[in-house]
Amino acid sequence: MFQKEGPMVHRLWSDSNVLVKNIMEMFLKKAANFDKELEQLDLSNRSGWKKVEHLDIGDVVRAALSKVSPELKEDLLCTFRSSAKAMPAYLQEKLPITNSILKRCFYLCLVTRKGVVEEDEQEVQKSSMKTGLLYLARQFQQFSTEDIEILDTEIDLYLSLPQVPVYNPSEHVDDWWVKTLNLMGEKFGDYPNILKRLVFLALSLSHGQAFVERGFNTTKWILKGNRGSLSMESFTAQKSMKDLCEKYGGAGLVPLAHSLLVDMRQANNKYHKGWRKRKSRKRLNAQDRGTRRKTWTEKEKRRKRKHSGRRNTRN
Repeated sequence: MFQKEGPMVHRLWSDSNVLVKNIMEMFLKKAANFDKELEQLDLSNRSGWKKVEHLDIGDVVRAALSKVSPELKEDLLCTFRSSAKAMPAYLQEKLPITNSILKRCFYLCLVTRKGVVEEDEQEVQKSSMKTGLLYLARQFQQFSTEDIEILDTEIDLYLSLPQVPVYNPSEHVDDWWVKTLNLMGEKFGDYPNILKRLVFLALSLSHGQAFVERGFNTTKWILKGNRGSLSMESFTAQKSMKDLCEKYGGAGLVPLAHSLLVDMRQANNKYHKGWRKRKSRKRLNAQDRGTRRKTWTEKEKRRKRKHSGRRNTRN
């Protein structure tokens, strides 16, 4: 979802919370609500786990499991529950589910404004949204005290709009904000420049990590065709080399360490030196085997002569 050109930071906090909560609901009797409750929820508490027969695995998977033995079914369900527990535990640490900046960016979403305007307790909700946007402006440290006062008024005007432009889910949220800000300028006479600065400062925040997304594409490129059986060492080496070449703009531009150049120049000498050692060792081993074989042959001959002499003596 977040591999898009348009701004998505206004959805990052809410979607991260929804993702963690949905995974938790697969194996927990009662999942926590948003924000700190999700982050602080103790997943190791077995009393809160669902029984394996009540896990949320979907009808298709449940129908498939009905065709296997009860022992295998229980084993697979226990494995699924362990996996479902491990995923949110990891996401609790990695996703920004308690990030205060991203949480306030959620107020830039049209759905949030619509919910605030249509709520029964409109004044309370509007006050909460206004406080969140002002907090966002102060955190950016790009607004003076006078700017904050003007922004306070512009947010009130924004929330007082009876109607806003229709939002098409296929368009970027910044395009919708341009229409809304223009509407405010036409309706109230003054264009909301401070609110515009705040909106576009927030929407310019990165909603993903480009190098991680490029990593997925690199993996697909390396494994394309019939190369799925690559060893982990070979795969890691190829991915590292590709990233390094892209970083410097080509294989010929990658800087080489002096020690690597010295090793490259001495590689031929090292190879021949090693080859001579292996050949010498092989010759010594062959001589040693020949000596042992000769010694064994002489001992065997002496033993036979001795045995033959004893036999003649008896006769």
